Amino acid sequence: MAYRGLSSGGGDLDESGMIEAPLFSMRKIDFDLLDPTSVITHAQIANSVLYVFTLGITNDRKLYRKIIGDSSSADFFDLKVEAISKIFVNPLGNLILFTTEMNQTYYFSKVMKKYKTAQKFLKDIQVQCMAFNRVTQNESCQHFLVGSMKGEIISVEYANGELISSKQIYQLTNSFRGSDANVRGADPIPVMSMELILVASDEICVFCASKDRILMFSGQSTAGVLDLGIQSVFKVYSDNMRKVLPLLFSVSSNNSQIHPLYSSQSLTPSKLYWFAGPGIIEFNVESQSSDQILKKHSIIQYPKDIQADVIALPKGCAVTKFHIVLLYDEPRSIHAVCPLNKKVMFSEGLPSAASHSFSLGICKDSIRDEQYLIFDKFITKYIALQEDRFIWKIYLELENFDWALKFAGTDNPNRLNEIYLRKAEYYFRNGQFDDSADLYARTKASFEEIALKFIEIDKMSLKNYLCTKLSNLKSGEKAQITMLVMWIIQLYLSQIHLADEKDIISGTVDACREEFHKFLREVKLKECLRNNMRVVYDLLGSHGDRESLTLVAEILNDYPSVLQNLVENEEYNEALDRLAQYKKANLFYKYSSVLMQQNPVKTVDVWKRMATLLQPKNLIPAIVQLDTSFKVARQAISYLEFCLSDLRNTDTAIHNCLLTLYAMHEPKKLLAYLETQKDNAYPYYDSEYALRICLKHGNEEATIFLYKTMKLYEEAVDQALRIENKEEALIAAQEIASYAQEQNEEAQSIKKLWLKIGRYVVQDKKDVKSAMEFLRNNEHIKIEDILPFFPDFFTIDDFKDAILTSLRDYNDSIEALKRQMENATESAEKIRCSIKENRSQCMVIKADEKCAICGYQLLLRAFYSFPCKHAFHSDCLLQKVKIEVTSLERQNIEKLERQIKNDVDLQKKKPTDSKVTGSYAVDPLLNGAELEAKREELDSLVASECLFCGEIMIQNIHKPFIPPERLEEELASWL
Repeated sequence: MAYRGLSSGGGDLDESGMIEAPLFSMRKIDFDLLDPTSVITHAQIANSVLYVFTLGITNDRKLYRKIIGDSSSADFFDLKVEAISKIFVNPLGNLILFTTEMNQTYYFSKVMKKYKTAQKFLKDIQVQCMAFNRVTQNESCQHFLVGSMKGEIISVEYANGELISSKQIYQLTNSFRGSDANVRGADPIPVMSMELILVASDEICVFCASKDRILMFSGQSTAGVLDLGIQSVFKVYSDNMRKVLPLLFSVSSNNSQIHPLYSSQSLTPSKLYWFAGPGIIEFNVESQSSDQILKKHSIIQYPKDIQADVIALPKGCAVTKFHIVLLYDEPRSIHAVCPLNKKVMFSEGLPSAASHSFSLGICKDSIRDEQYLIFDKFITKYIALQEDRFIWKIYLELENFDWALKFAGTDNPNRLNEIYLRKAEYYFRNGQFDDSADLYARTKASFEEIALKFIEIDKMSLKNYLCTKLSNLKSGEKAQITMLVMWIIQLYLSQIHLADEKDIISGTVDACREEFHKFLREVKLKECLRNNMRVVYDLLGSHGDRESLTLVAEILNDYPSVLQNLVENEEYNEALDRLAQYKKANLFYKYSSVLMQQNPVKTVDVWKRMATLLQPKNLIPAIVQLDTSFKVARQAISYLEFCLSDLRNTDTAIHNCLLTLYAMHEPKKLLAYLETQKDNAYPYYDSEYALRICLKHGNEEATIFLYKTMKLYEEAVDQALRIENKEEALIAAQEIASYAQEQNEEAQSIKKLWLKIGRYVVQDKKDVKSAMEFLRNNEHIKIEDILPFFPDFFTIDDFKDAILTSLRDYNDSIEALKRQMENATESAEKIRCSIKENRSQCMVIKADEKCAICGYQLLLRAFYSFPCKHAFHSDCLLQKVKIEVTSLERQNIEKLERQIKNDVDLQKKKPTDSKVTGSYAVDPLLNGAELEAKREELDSLVASECLFCGEIMIQNIHKPFIPPERLEEELASWL
C-alpha cells in the first residue's frame, strides 16, 4: 500500500532549501531479552516503567519489568498462564493487569513477588478495556473501571498492591436504539474503550465507546473520585436519561478506542479522539460544564492507499500534541496525521519482514507524554523532533493567523513576512483596509504595488500604511524617511482641509488634526523635519495650516518661525506667552515693536517680568517707533519709569527716551523728572537733546529749567520773557537772574540779565511805575542803564527822583575813586624808598657757617643765602627743591641746568680771565645777557624763597619728617 503524505522519513527541505530532520525518529531503548530466541508478544509503558511479555520457543512465558533509563537489568517473572490476550497498566506504572485467551485475568504490582489471579473480582468477565483514575496519584488506594465484551462496567478498588473489591455499576445495552431495524431487544453491547476524566473539582465524566457509538456519563461526586462515589454517577442513569451521542459511522469497528490529549499540567484533556469505523472523530473538550463538554467535533479520515484507493485501518495509534500517529502492517509503515488540516504530515517505513522483526503495536506513556513502538525483538522510543515546525503553515492555510504567528516564532522573519502578507490580503479582501495597511507595512511586499492598491481604494488606509512603514524604517534610511514623512503630511493635510461640513460637525476633522499633531511630535521625525524645514513650512503654508506650522517650528526649536507665524496670524497674546516661555532676548528685541503696537499692556508686563533677561536700551526701537496713541505711550512710559525706579538704570538713551515721551504725551511730568536730576553732578539725560525736544514741543518750564542747569542764563531769561502771562514771565526771569547770582556768576553777566529784564519791564509792559519799582528793588542796574529803553519823547517827571539819586551816587563814586588814587600814590612812594634802602643792604657770611642741608662748610662752593639767615649750597638746594616741586617745575629746572652747563663747558674750552659774580663764574667773551637771563630764571625757580621758611614747607606740612623708605634705617640708628 502507498499513502499520500507531506514528508517522509528521509527528511524535508526547510525554508532555506536545506534538508532538515524528520518529524519523528526511532531510538532503541536499553532492553535485552534473556533468551534471544524468545519474542515479545505484548508490551506497555507507564510512568517510565516498562512491562514486557515474551514467549520462548518452548512456549515458556515471562514477564519483564524495567525502569526506562535505569542502567540496571530488568526484573523478570515466569508465567504459567495461557496465551496473553490484553494487558493494562495504570498511569503510575505500579499495577498491571493482563488477560488470557481463556478470559482469565491476572494482576501484578510492584510490591508483589508473584502475579495473582483476579478471578475473585472479575469472574466470568471477558475484559475488553479499563479506565484508570488519572487525577489521583495515590499509590496506596485507587479505583479503576473495567469494561467487558458484554457491556458490563465494573468498579474495582485497589489498595496497597492488592485488589480488594469489585462491583458492577452499569450494564451497557442497545435499548437506546429505539426503532432501529437492526435492534432485537435490549441486547448488551461491548465496551471497547473507556476514559475517566475530571471536569471540575467535584464532577467527573466517563466516556464509553462501543463498536459504533460513544456514550458519556457524568455527575457530581461529593466524596471525589477516590471512593465509591463514582458509582453514584452511573446510578442516576436510567434508559431514558442516558446521554448518547448520535451515530457517527454506520460501519462498526472492532478496534474502537478513545484517546484523550492532555495539555501540560492540566487534569482535563483539551481534546478527545475516538478511533472508530473509517475515521477518527475529534472532540473539543470544554471543562466549564459537563452538559456541553464535547461541544464541537470533526472527522479525520484515515489515509488512503493510493494504489488500491481504499481506506486501511491502522493496527495501532497514539496521540501526540500535534499529530495522530498511525501504525500499519501492510505495508509496514507509520504515518502522522495532523488534526488541524487532516492531512498526513509524515510517513516512514518500518523494518520489513525480511529483517525477522515484526511490529506489534504502538503505546504511549501518558505521564511522560512519550510514544513507543513495540517490535517482536526490541522496543523503540518514537521521539517527536520539533513536531510543531509545520503547524504555523497549517494555521496559515486555515487563515487562523493568530495561532500561525504563535507557532512561527519571532526569530524567523521569512515566516512572519508570509503570515503578515496573507493576513493583510485577507483583511483587504474583507474590506478591513486599516488593519490590512498595518500588516502590509510589516511585510516585504513591493512598496509601489501596495501604495497603488490603497490609492485606488482608500487614501486614509494608505496613510496608515505609510505610517506603519515609517515606524519600521531605521534611522539611517534618511531618503525613505523623508519621502514617507512628506507623503504622510500631504495626506493628513488633504484629509483635514478637504473635509466636508459633515466631518467638521461630527468632530472627525478635530480628531484627525490631533492625530496629525501627535504624528509630528514623534521623536523619530525631528531630524527629518529639521533637514527639510523649508519644504515642510511651504507644504503647511500652502494649505493655510498655521496651527500645524507653529507646532512644527516649536518642535524644531525654530522660535523665530513660531513667533513670525503667530504675529502674521494676529495671535499676539500667544506670541507674548511664547516669548516669555522661550526666554530669548534677541526675539524680544525683534518682535517687541509689533507686539507693543498691538498689545502694549501685556507687552510691558512681559518686559517687566523678563527684567533680568532684557537690556532696556535694546527695546528703545520698539518704543520710539510708537504712534501718537496715548494708550500705547502710557505703557511705554510705565516701563521706562520701572527701569529708573526698580532697575536703577542710568543709560542716557533710556533717560532721553523717557524725556521724549514725557514731552510728547505727559508734559506735566517732564519738569518733575528734570528736577530729580538736578542734584546729580551730571544728569543721566543728554541736556542738549533734552533742550531740543523741549523747544520742539513747546515745554516752556522745562526749557527754562534746562537753560538754567546748562548755565545759559541769558537764553533762560529770554525764554522766560516769552511767557504770555507778563507777570509770570517777569517773575520767572527774576528767579533766573537771582539763581545766576547765587551761582556766583560774574557781575557783568548778572547785570546783562537784569538789563534784559529791565528792558522787558520798560518796553513790553510800558509801565513807568513798574519800572521804578523794579529799579528800587534791584541793586544791579541804575536808571541810566534803562533810560535807552524808553521812547525818545517820553517825559521824565515820573523818574526824575531816580535820575537825581543816580547822579548823587555817581558823584560819591567819583570822590571815592579820588581818595583811592591818592592812597595809591602814597603807597608807591613808600615802595620806591624801600627799594633804595634794600639796594645798599648787605649780608655777613661767617667763615664757619654751614649748609643747612648737608652740614658742610658753606664757603666751599657756590651757595644761596636768604634774609631769614638760612644758607644752602646751590647743588644741595637744587636737589632738595626738585623733590618738593611739581613735575612740570622739575622739568623746567632740569632744562635750565643743562643749558647753563653747556654754556659753561664752552667757556672752559676758551680759557680767559674770569671773575666771580654772585655765585657763578662769568666769561666776558660769551653772550653775557643770554647766560645771565638763564641764571636769573633758574634763581627765580630755585631761590625765590627760603626752602624752610617759604610756601614749599607749608605745602608739605602733611609729609613726615623721615621718608617711609628711611624709617627703619633711622630707627635702627637710634638704638
